[in-house]
Amino acid sequence: MTFGSDNWQFLREAASRLVRSEQAKTDPDTYVVFARRFDEETVPGKVPHKTVAAYLVRREGIIPLSRHDVMAASATDHNTGRKLPPEPKVKYVDGLDLLPELQPYVLKAGGLPPTRMAH
Repeated sequence: MTFGSDNWQFLREAASRLVRSEQAKTDPDTYVVFARRFDEETVPGKVPHKTVAAYLVRREGIIPLSRHDVMAASATDHNTGRKLPPEPKVKYVDGLDLLPELQPYVLKAGGLPPTRMAH
């Protein structure tokens, strides 16, 4: 699922739809959703400042990831495990700092087995 340049505006609706979908009733998978917000108008040839957060989404609800986990995942090559240079002009935040309105969908402690992000 891709939302375009300001996908954070649609994450709540998409997460809600996914959690309620027929697929979610039988799909045990966990989806990792990254949300980004451009903090300035995009200009051709210029890298914009953006804020990034991420969430684990399952049929039971969501788990907002910490900014540290999102930074670590974003700075690791998923094929080799090697560290990547930091992305310019990106501010990583805890999931609920970007979208506090997702609070009603957050799983309570014990809602999912522990998840470990690759570092």
